[in-house]
Amino acid sequence: MLKLLRDPSIQSAIHIIQSLHPDLPQEASALAKIEATCMPLVHHPQSYTPPPAVVAVQPHRKRILLGSDFFWPSLGGCEIFLQDLGAQLVREGYEVHVATRQIPERQTFQHHGMHILQWHCSGRFQDSHFGDQYAAYAHFLEHADYHAAFFLGQPDSWMHAPMLSASPQTPIHLIPVINPELVQGWIAHQQEALIAAVLHRARLCMCLTPGGLDAQFLRAAGVHPIFVPHALTPYAPNPGFRERHGLSPDLPLLVHVGNFWPVKNQLGLIEVLSKTPGTWQMVFIGAALPWPHEQHYFAAVKKLAAQDPRIRILGPLPAHEADAAIAEADILLLSSHAECRPLVILQAMHHGTPWIATPQCNSVHWDAGGVVCPLEQFPRAIHRLLERPALRKALGVLGTELWNACFSWEKVLPLFLQIIEEGRPQAEITLPADLLAATQTMAKKILG
Repeated sequence: MLKLLRDPSIQSAIHIIQSLHPDLPQEASALAKIEATCMPLVHHPQSYTPPPAVVAVQPHRKRILLGSDFFWPSLGGCEIFLQDLGAQLVREGYEVHVATRQIPERQTFQHHGMHILQWHCSGRFQDSHFGDQYAAYAHFLEHADYHAAFFLGQPDSWMHAPMLSASPQTPIHLIPVINPELVQGWIAHQQEALIAAVLHRARLCMCLTPGGLDAQFLRAAGVHPIFVPHALTPYAPNPGFRERHGLSPDLPLLVHVGNFWPVKNQLGLIEVLSKTPGTWQMVFIGAALPWPHEQHYFAAVKKLAAQDPRIRILGPLPAHEADAAIAEADILLLSSHAECRPLVILQAMHHGTPWIATPQCNSVHWDAGGVVCPLEQFPRAIHRLLERPALRKALGVLGTELWNACFSWEKVLPLFLQIIEEGRPQAEITLPADLLAATQTMAKKILG
């Protein structure tokens, strides 16, 4: 990670952010740039009409708003975490609404006790238009009266844009997704000032690592983030994954879970594995993207995978079935070009499944139970772990111990409750240094 942070493009972003004046969001020049380059042109502003999903306000229950570009029935790390957080808050007695984009697969607006509010919106700051319902969404966000809001996602999305031109009544807490690819994109589009403006408009910013790129970027922007790790709600045990999917019970199982975004780099992983001798089986779990301009990537992955009989693409599976795959895997692989807080690593740690991830996966440098190495070193790490079952088991145990110490809702939910009721948590979670050190020692043995 230190090498990653020294990358000239990342350093450039941090340098520019550090040079920003603290009150930049209030300056006329900054606001003019926002209006000229980011905000959609709404010639006929419309008044906000609540979607049918909104229920009558219940005065005895405090209302919480969660925000994410995608949400159930879309499945991804952000969606699953926000779903779990919302369900936890409902159990605590809060009334929870979720603001998100409209997707055709969503046929109901109630999910795990939450009320889903959707708008026909999409896009990021460099786009010229955020959708035909953006004005309604911006009006909603400015005037909605919630006790607190938590927005998870890229801070340059349509969901965050109203924060640049209005002062929402609801205190908004940001959980920004920040990774090397996003930072480089902000530099290319000269959006560093706009991102900083969004961050400074939040009541509180949370980082998903104590010292990763997300934390570094926030601090460089003059924001003092609070480390609040993601948590995971375990699924009920679901044995028999191999049998259900026609996989050999005797061969080692390698698993990759993630939708087929190019940033996930399934293609690069298959290219490396196809050149690697060995008797194992590999499955990829995830959905192809629905947009025509993105489907060429999945087609390329599918074509290359078909050339190696050891590799199978299972496509999208229910979340509990993907979790069962991670539980039964001998090794979980994560080959991404960029990540912030991959939830699949938390799942692997919970199950005691060893994992291998690329250095660009940010939070993995503060996780236990796995190996962080460049993609070209994956074959060596896989071979070493498969030939040493005892070492593989010991590595997985470290992951489980870290999950128990830091990533259960028993540990994380109190932080959110304190933020809701008091404005900030009373204390941050400290990752056990001995577990991280033991993981690094084992990783060196595996790669050495």
